[in-house]
Amino acid sequence: DDAELRQRYGSAGREHVAHLALPHVLDRWDAAFEEIER
Repeated sequence: DDAELRQRYGSAGREHVAHLALPHVLDRWDAAFEEIER
């Protein structure tokens, strides 16, 4: 089923992107809070 396959690839892709993006997002948050605290 094409929809099932798309859903599986979609969730796998989201997990992959989240794994890559999370450290970058946390770095951005740290930088943002440093700006706020100054």
